[in-house]
Order: sequence, then C-alpha cells, then structure tokens
Amino acid sequence: MPGDLQSSVTEKEIRWMTGNNITSYTIVNEQGKTTVAVGDTVTIHTFSGGGMGGCMVVKLTNRGLHYTQDDGKHIKTIAYDRIYSLEVDYEATNR
Repeated sequence: MPGDLQSSVTEKEIRWMTGNNITSYTIVNEQGKTTVAVGDTVTIHTFSGGGMGGCMVVKLTNRGLHYTQDDGKHIKTIAYDRIYSLEVDYEATNR
C-alpha cells in the first residue's frame, strides 16, 4: 500500500443509528467528501490500485460495507480501511 495514498485520506466518518446499523459512511480525501448510504450505487477504489464499479451498497457495518454487483446473488465485503475513494453514481441511485 503506497504511503502517499494512505496520507491523502484526511477523514473518515461513520454515522450510527443503533448498534451495528449504520445510516451513512463518509470519506474525505483529495477528491473531496463523499457520503454513501444503503441502496446507493458506487464505484470503489482501493489503496492497492484496484476497484469495483456498479456496486450497490446493501449493508453498512462498523468495520466495512457490503455490496453486490449482480442484483444480490453474491454479496461481497470491503473494510473501510481498504477504501481509497468512493464515487456515487447518482443516475443509477435515483432510478
């Protein structure tokens, strides 16, 4: 994991509802501030240089987010500390 990428993440914020149910997740880095919620369609970029597009967020927990790329057939998880940036696809989210 490159050090320059790690230092570019300036803030991460998790908003709690009750217990492990999180209402939103916010990341602030050099690209700006991005907040996601359950049901949003996002593109996730990781510190390793990889990424996933067209991900629908299905659950937010205290350690990471759960997403699917195939209408819920296979749910995957990524830890918050592996996320470099998030891009919300507002057109897909508002359909």
